[in-house]
Amino acid sequence: MIFTPKVEKHEHINRCFLADLALDNALTNGHTTTCDLLWSGLPLVTYPHTENMPSRVASSICCALECPEMVTNSFTMYENTAVHLALNRNELDALRQKIWVKRMTAPLFDTTLWVQNFEKGLREAWRLYSESNCHRAHIEVATLPSNFNSTL
Repeated sequence: MIFTPKVEKHEHINRCFLADLALDNALTNGHTTTCDLLWSGLPLVTYPHTENMPSRVASSICCALECPEMVTNSFTMYENTAVHLALNRNELDALRQKIWVKRMTAPLFDTTLWVQNFEKGLREAWRLYSESNCHRAHIEVATLPSNFNSTL
């Protein structure tokens, strides 16, 4: 482990790339940090330990990056996956390469798609508000890319 001082965002992303593997906390996953790590190309191992949202964020992020192999389903699998990747440099490098490519093609970092879906949600919220006496309603924007596949 190397402890470093606080740095600017771009420098933070660049130094994340220098690590070999990130191990996510099972109870409270990384949120923005997980995105930063993945944007840098750093492989990650996570385990959504509970049904609570804070422990499931990283698994959702990994699936949105189309890398569900980084999500484990038990502490044993978490440990085994981390050790396996640490001892098998070729597999770790292949995962890093996959992450590097997926950064540009997967839904996680597709800002244009995110903005389009956000705008649809706002239009739907306004429509429901305008047409309803009850100004509370469930709004669903269910547009995902055709190649999106979540295994969770």
